[in-house]
Amino acid sequence: MKPKRMLAILMASIIALTGTGCGAQSGNNTKTSGAAGSSEAAPEKTEGASGSAGTDVPTIKIGQITNLTGAGAQSGNWHKVAAQSYIDWINDNGGIKSMGGAKIEIVVADGQSDNTQIKTATQRLLEDKEICAVMSNDGSNYTVALCPLFEKYQVPCITMNYSNVITESGYQWIFSLAAKSSTIGPLQIDYLNWLKDEYGYNTDKVALIYADTEFGTNNAKGVRATIEGSGLELVVDEAYPPDITDASALVTKIIQSGAEAVFATSQYQDAKLIFSTMKSMNFHPVVVGGGQGMITSQMIDALGDSVIGMCSTAEFNWEQKQNYDNPELMEHLKRFCEASGEPWAPENALGAIDSCMVIVDALERCGSTDRTVLRDAIRECNIQAYPVGGDGHIKFDENGLNTSAVNVVVQWQDMDGTLTPRLVYPPEFGSGEFIDYRSE
Repeated sequence: MKPKRMLAILMASIIALTGTGCGAQSGNNTKTSGAAGSSEAAPEKTEGASGSAGTDVPTIKIGQITNLTGAGAQSGNWHKVAAQSYIDWINDNGGIKSMGGAKIEIVVADGQSDNTQIKTATQRLLEDKEICAVMSNDGSNYTVALCPLFEKYQVPCITMNYSNVITESGYQWIFSLAAKSSTIGPLQIDYLNWLKDEYGYNTDKVALIYADTEFGTNNAKGVRATIEGSGLELVVDEAYPPDITDASALVTKIIQSGAEAVFATSQYQDAKLIFSTMKSMNFHPVVVGGGQGMITSQMIDALGDSVIGMCSTAEFNWEQKQNYDNPELMEHLKRFCEASGEPWAPENALGAIDSCMVIVDALERCGSTDRTVLRDAIRECNIQAYPVGGDGHIKFDENGLNTSAVNVVVQWQDMDGTLTPRLVYPPEFGSGEFIDYRSE
């Protein structure tokens, strides 16, 4: 069962919602404060824009820090395709109007999925004085290590990475789109209790496993703190190396503990290994993942139908309720799917689009590529985008945290023969409902 079939379903729903498409509408369906594509008259500002060879239309350079090679190449390429698809749409629909129709160029720094290489590539990128802002969306461990560079070079950075360190260290040049990683543990436990109350699941004994990374340890810290006094029993609390090659000892320990539920924070490669091992050992606990690799289409390739019913936290989800009410957001989903060949937009692709939306909105409002001016404009962001929560608008506090963001839970479901992760909790944000596969 190939996930590509989902593309036809997604395309049909988008076409039904958008009619002939949104390209000509130029953003009139997205509520922004003078963002690119707004119907408001644009001021005639061109401050800071660099000239483009062979044309009198200025070019604005923004950076994208991601991993196009190495272990993280799949998600990195999603980031690249998603960002470029959105920027192409902006350029094709008048560019940055407050800057004379300036076109945007994305300059990509390949971190090669290596902590040393990504620092070197990022420093080289930030030394280019024409780069007015950057996006960093490829793993909290990478972004945390890069934060001092954004401060040193005073370049505003938008990220979907949500390590607590990013917004709790006094940084003035980085903005996080997602809720803090420490909120994921409490969400997992709230969800488990909801399953018990609503569907009678017996999950008193819990195993906590997590990759030994910045994100994984932050998530685990939140789970431990919430389990205390919750009535749940933590029977396994185990970190494992992110490059784990044999999960049999880990899974055996979980089985022997009597765990009925497993909280897992994994990247795609280790998630594939761990849950394939569980399947081979005929172990089927309630699984509530911590995002990352748990909600990519590769999980279908790894586990096939065994992925059905698995749950995970997520920062965003392509088919959350508010997206269906905004034709422009649905248009960008369609464009990403067409460009990538993916059946839906994974959360890191949505994060890349959101990052671009924030920068474009700020450029439109301030009419300048001066890094400080642009940073201050980003602070005043108030645009409707993909993060879940509140009214769906991105709004940053004094620490650079998106105050409207909440994490959600998705469940892998079989939708008429196609597997997809659907937003099911909290129920008010989802377009789907939890399915109790035990009765089927």
